[in-house]
Amino acid sequence: LGTDRMDLVSEPSHASQARTSGWYEDTFLTHFARSVALWVVRQARPDGAPSDMDWSTIDLIGQLCGRLASLLRAQVVLLGVKGSRLQFVERGVSIEGRRHLTLGRGCVLERGVHIRAFSQGGIQLGSGVTVGRYSVLEASSGIGAPHGQIVLEDGVGISDYCFLGGAGGLRLGRDTIVGQAVT
Repeated sequence: LGTDRMDLVSEPSHASQARTSGWYEDTFLTHFARSVALWVVRQARPDGAPSDMDWSTIDLIGQLCGRLASLLRAQVVLLGVKGSRLQFVERGVSIEGRRHLTLGRGCVLERGVHIRAFSQGGIQLGSGVTVGRYSVLEASSGIGAPHGQIVLEDGVGISDYCFLGGAGGLRLGRDTIVGQAVT
């Protein structure tokens, strides 16, 4: 009669919790895959992987597969571009003026990014730079203005749908973040 409802509900045992949670979390293969995935993240990021990453193994492996596809795509899309070969390029990225583009280690060019690097100064992206979906980087406004330049230093993040023009020269310092739809 004075019994609390919570007292009547038994807590699940440790064995039943193990069965209901992902059985895949405790196998040697998943520990190995997680170690490999974290190693790849550490290699790709200039500052290394955060030590407090608490992603599930399945999420981490899914991200790794997506990054692996982006890494392989980069080897084809970035032919003729100066810089590191460790880049990540998503679908729909287009680059004009490849010989005027320099990329640091671990750059990410997300879906639909368009880069026009035609100019004497070109476009330089530092290590760990991310350019968001459907953004445009344009070093000059055309043949009549060949002196433009865009320099994005290490760790710069450009959000989705941005337009960065470098006809007058543009430099963004380390770890700068540009919000969505900035022109």
